[in-house]
Amino acid sequence: MHAHVKLVLVGDGPLRKSLKKMVDELGLADSVIFAGFQESVEPWLYLMDIFVLPSRMEGTPLSLLEAMAVGLPCIATDVGGVSKIMTHEKDGLLIESDSIFALENAIMHLIKQPKLRTELGKNARHTIETKFSIKQWARDIEILYHSIISRHTNH
Repeated sequence: MHAHVKLVLVGDGPLRKSLKKMVDELGLADSVIFAGFQESVEPWLYLMDIFVLPSRMEGTPLSLLEAMAVGLPCIATDVGGVSKIMTHEKDGLLIESDSIFALENAIMHLIKQPKLRTELGKNARHTIETKFSIKQWARDIEILYHSIISRHTNH
């Protein structure tokens, strides 16, 4: 179908052995790369065209922030704090959790739409630069602390 498409799984876990077996049984060994645990994922991110985070649970996923920071178009499940980071169809695609159909459609949509990939990646980078920079986080924490202190001293 899309022989040029490769899946790169960065990270490790208890499902690796069964996933590897499934990939081998389906004859997909040439299309799936098991990168395993990596001290630094940044070099891997620069090799990707699309970043996918199909989590069932998340807080504020650092991996999504890192992928957006390098300008990757991202697909992520709308769980936990993901929608506070990414806006659907602005700087990424949010999909429902546990829907293989939604995941497949989002991936295929971005594979077929190079201009959309470029736009989402550019917007993702801008989101990180404006909302999630160290300076912005420091300002947000300072505002939070001032708010807490003022509430405490006024009581």
